[in-house]
Amino acid sequence: MRLATFSVVSLAAVVSALPSVKRQDDEVEVVKSCKPGFKNVVYNTMAPCLPDWPNRWYTVKKYSGIDGWVSFYSDAISGSEGHDEMNDSQLRQVMSNTPEAVKRGLEIFTGAVEGEKQPEYLALLNEPDLGVKDYIKPISPQQSADMVELFLAEKKNSSVKLLPPSIGHPMSDYLQDFFEACKCEDQFDILPVHIYHWDTQVAKNMIRLIHERHENKTIWVTELSPGSGPEQNCTLTMPEIIDWMNIMIKWCNEQDYVDKVYWNSGEFGVVDGDDPTKCNPSLTTYEGKPNEILKAYGELCSDTQPPEVRDSDDSDDDDNNKSDSTGVQRNTDQNEDGDDDPYTTGPPVRPPKNETALLPRPKPQPKGGKYSNETKGGGEGEGGDEEASSVELIGVTTIEWWTYCAPNPE
Repeated sequence: MRLATFSVVSLAAVVSALPSVKRQDDEVEVVKSCKPGFKNVVYNTMAPCLPDWPNRWYTVKKYSGIDGWVSFYSDAISGSEGHDEMNDSQLRQVMSNTPEAVKRGLEIFTGAVEGEKQPEYLALLNEPDLGVKDYIKPISPQQSADMVELFLAEKKNSSVKLLPPSIGHPMSDYLQDFFEACKCEDQFDILPVHIYHWDTQVAKNMIRLIHERHENKTIWVTELSPGSGPEQNCTLTMPEIIDWMNIMIKWCNEQDYVDKVYWNSGEFGVVDGDDPTKCNPSLTTYEGKPNEILKAYGELCSDTQPPEVRDSDDSDDDDNNKSDSTGVQRNTDQNEDGDDDPYTTGPPVRPPKNETALLPRPKPQPKGGKYSNETKGGGEGEGGDEEASSVELIGVTTIEWWTYCAPNPE
């Protein structure tokens, strides 16, 4: 297969050579100076369903000094007016190739709605090889190409920069097959990628391999954390996640072809639904309070992206616990115990039952299929491909299907 022609070892070979222990071969160092706009964050589909939204966004912004953020929406998701800074820094995405989603995406891309502010960038399709469980089926590279070509046809009428699909299994051949189908690789300067692995050496090698395949592209790691689902066997503790973060952010900043990283996630989520403390990369608690991972993220790149609050000794700040011009109450600098330290040091708590909550978003790991990370080869129709399927919304018909807030299960 195509992967075998590259000098970088395949992911399957890398993984098979690893010992079955958590290892950090790199020296942990907190990088202070980063590229402009380097450090960003992800908010997943259920973030607006959690308590303290959109104030949670301001909490993360305040303590981390992030430049931008990405979520899985084509429109702004602040939920109310008066959040220009929040809306302007959001990386928008067209999530599917349904007629409704494409129509709205083209309106944004071409500025068809009078008076509507256009974003600087618009991402086209998020993990089309995986789809979204219970909502959107995966589609083939050709189907992705057909959708993207509709936007490229309007490129002369827009100043918005387009990003190609971000692939759920970045080590597979899906992206190469997409570019071959659309003959459009030269139309994109930036490549968004998703990187998840608890071992920093494997995570680095994934990025290296993507770069070797697409040497002329700038890489944005638009999803980065040690794990996103229980099947990935990530068991890192909070201190180990912080070490992982420090190693990966420093290394990515040192690569001249990596311009941005987006830590996943800013809201509270769980990687393992049976144990919310296992490999939990969340920057905030369920209630929206900052935790130790957010504190560590704030220390990274602090010379170039300083947080608004660098120290915890600011409990007498007049701005604390007051509403600003948007009418949204900002976060408090006291924790639940009334201490001045704003950071929650304990493990994340399980969301209360019978309340709206973010559900786990595990990534399916198809066994064998053509676009699986683990296995190359396999003929048409083997597991995980769904080559002939078209995107469809399952049980939900509106464009903003992802604004649906599911109740927390018993």
